Formats: sequence, C-alpha cells, structure tokens
Amino acid sequence: MSKRMSKTVLSLALGSLLALSLASVALATHPRPGGGSPLRVPFVPAYKQCVASNSNHVPPLAFGSCTPPVLSSALLTTGTAGAGQGSSKLDIFCTDATAPPCSANAGDQEDIKVVANAGDVRCSVGGVPGCTAAGADYTGTLIGQSVIRITDHSNGTPPTVCANGTGAAPCVTATVTDITFSVPAQCTDNGGANGANCAVNTTIDTLVPTTVKELQRAIVSVFGIVALDAGPDGSISPGGSFTCPPICGSGDETKYADQGLFIP
Repeated sequence: MSKRMSKTVLSLALGSLLALSLASVALATHPRPGGGSPLRVPFVPAYKQCVASNSNHVPPLAFGSCTPPVLSSALLTTGTAGAGQGSSKLDIFCTDATAPPCSANAGDQEDIKVVANAGDVRCSVGGVPGCTAAGADYTGTLIGQSVIRITDHSNGTPPTVCANGTGAAPCVTATVTDITFSVPAQCTDNGGANGANCAVNTTIDTLVPTTVKELQRAIVSVFGIVALDAGPDGSISPGGSFTCPPICGSGDETKYADQGLFIP
C-alpha cells in the first residue's frame, strides 16, 4: 500500500483525481472561499529532477543544470512539433442543470465533472503492454492522479453526514488525512502521423458513488495533477481490497506529464 501511495503526487480524473474542488450549501464552521471552480490545469512533459548538475543556466536564474534532459517516464514520450497538448478540468455542477449550490430535495444532485486529455502520446520502448514498438502510438492507459486534502463536515466516530447543512451537531468538521485520488484515461491510436489520444470524460460520483454530498461545504486542496504511464506490467489494478478508482496502479508506474506551463 505505501509503495502504491508513494507513486502518486487527479482523479481527474483525470484526477482527479484527479483533481477535486468540492463545495456545497452548508453554513460551514471553517474558513472558506467564495468560489473554487472550475479548476483547469495544462499538462507538460515530465522531466527528471536535476540532482548532480553538469552545466549551468544563464542568468538571472544562474543555477546548476543537467544535460541532456531525461524524461521521467521510462515508457512514454511525445513529439517535438507541439502536438502533445493536454489538460485536466474539474468543474462542480448540478445534475438538474441548476447552478451550485445544489438542492438535496430532489436527491443526489451535486457532482464534479472530470474532463482530461493528452495528445500525441508515443511509446519510447516496445515489447510492453500498450507499446508495440518505439515510436508507436500508446494504446494503454494513463492514470490522472493527485494528492488531495479534504476539510468538511462528514466526519466523526462513527462517521456522520450532517443532515441539515448547518454544520451543527452531530456534524463533525475535520481535515481528512491526505488521500491519493486517481482517474484512468484510455489511449487510442488516432490513425494519423501524431501519437495516441488519451481522454476521459466522466464525473466523480460516477467513478466513486456518493463522494460529492449536498449541503456539505468542503475545502479540497489539490496538490498538483499529474499523469502516469501504466508501467511495464500494463496493469492499473492496485490489488488487495483496493479498487481503481480512487486508487490506481500496481506500483511500477512512472510520471508521464506534470501540470505546468509551456513558453513558446
């Protein structure tokens, strides 16, 4: 378990889960913002950290550097012509088409959309699941992933969901231990000159039912959204009593993409 958890840094879903930013209608007993949705982040290729520098960056950021740069993923790469764009977006919505906060009178209305994609995903090696040869389109799975920290009303011993949304007893406001939330995204050969397209379009409650609750304001810190390859075994199953999502990966995954910026 610790190895699987340590492999993550989004659901979101793909995130993400991916990524997540929960909010509802309750009168919270903890500090909160006026809004926090949608959350959209672009993906950039992930490179290994420079530890033992053998070069230097030009001023004013005159720090040590490592040349040549090395991709973090042992399996995947992207092209150099700028086709490898990707992003992840998390957006709170009501299933009855009203604007959040959603009413609980008509049932489970509040949810979070998870829309993520990555383009021009190519294999850097062959002979592993999803990779027939170096340079081929990747037809395996990417794992969108994030570490999240939830502060909300749904806590206690035994756990209690506040029924009236006021944050009053028996509701217990607490910060949950950090959770890794993963969202798998399937990759397909696009049949063109570029690499594969990897995408997911779903919701958090579809992935893990009843995660998003009405009348329960929540603050969810999202500590970066990344995309992982499926590793040499091609499996995203965590094994044991865990299920994917929210916990995905067998432990041999490496990071393919970070959230970040590209300067043209």
